[in-house]
Amino acid sequence: MHNLFQIADVDSGVIRWVNADLVTHILLAI
Repeated sequence: MHNLFQIADVDSGVIRWVNADLVTHILLAI
C-alpha cells in the first residue's frame, strides 16, 4: 500500500491523491 493521502483542490474542485512522503519532503525544504 502506497503512502497516499487525499487533498481537495478547492480552486478547481479537483480531488487528487498525493504521495505523503513527497509532500513531507517539500514542507521540510521550505
